[in-house]
Amino acid sequence: MNAPVRRTLIDDFIDDGEETAPWMVTYGDMMTLLLVFFILLYTVFYFQTESFKRDLSKVEIEVDDRGTTMNVLEYAQTLGESARPVVLEEATGLREKRARMLSELRELADAENWGHDVSVQSIGDKVVVTLDGSAVFGSGSAGLTEGASAIFERMVETFERYPDYRVGISGHTDDVPISNQRFSSNWELSAVRATSVLRYFAARGIDPRRLTATGYADLFPVAPNDDEQGRSRNRRVEFVLEKESR
Repeated sequence: MNAPVRRTLIDDFIDDGEETAPWMVTYGDMMTLLLVFFILLYTVFYFQTESFKRDLSKVEIEVDDRGTTMNVLEYAQTLGESARPVVLEEATGLREKRARMLSELRELADAENWGHDVSVQSIGDKVVVTLDGSAVFGSGSAGLTEGASAIFERMVETFERYPDYRVGISGHTDDVPISNQRFSSNWELSAVRATSVLRYFAARGIDPRRLTATGYADLFPVAPNDDEQGRSRNRRVEFVLEKESR
């Protein structure tokens, strides 16, 4: 007499008296859908990666002072041989270009003895040039001073060397209300001042498509408006230089 086959708890769970337990059909469908999903995800990722590589392979950069060019992927591989990670911004030369422009503007400010009238700084991926408002405009006026023209002429030369950078021009005021025959508020004053600067640079040959002008009134102070020194710092014109995305 054969001994009875010993059943386990798992056997009892799976075998409910039918050839296939209903829950296994749902489970099989779910696994099939997950498999299809991951295959689709991998396919999309693969083709996007290959497309990105093809686009990068068309980019040539200068790798030395002699004008030698190299494919950006090849250059990235040479950087990858070092222990440090490779940053796309560095591989494409954008970081070096921004640093060079920043250095040129700072050297220009020092050479021209602009002192506190002009400050140059790097904020994220932007270069910001700030001009004291009194060095550019008369009180309550949007007409450029002679000192502003002297400063702007030199800045035009630098902007021309970096045609792939947008130039955002913003006008700022203090919080003292203004009301005269031409300007009914600081909003109008700051906007017209920014536009006056834009027109100057456009007239000097800077592509107008690179230029924007915005008036912010007293919305973004850099110092408290509690005293004349703080209000003087807030009356300013800013140039925000940012790489143009194509």
